[in-house]
Amino acid sequence: MATGLGSAETFADIEQLAARIGRSVACHLTEQTLKEQAPEVGTEVACPQCGRACRMTRHTRRLVTVAGAVSYAEPASHCETCRRDFFSGTGEAASG
Repeated sequence: MATGLGSAETFADIEQLAARIGRSVACHLTEQTLKEQAPEVGTEVACPQCGRACRMTRHTRRLVTVAGAVSYAEPASHCETCRRDFFSGTGEAASG
């Protein structure tokens, strides 16, 4: 099985290349799992404070993991009446 590690010249080179490949795979798997487990949300969701129907969107959020940075399309909404942001299904106010 060819891994591309044969191009490394020293044991340290092999180890560093293997670590980079491992981090890359870990980031990819994390992003895939986040996509699979992302809550299914409609185009509108009720504001947890006033109940008004608010448009649901997804915002790309950069998450820093032990393997490196990953992207997450986080569902979020903004209530014009209450003037607050919130995440779908949690009722938590957005912090950023």
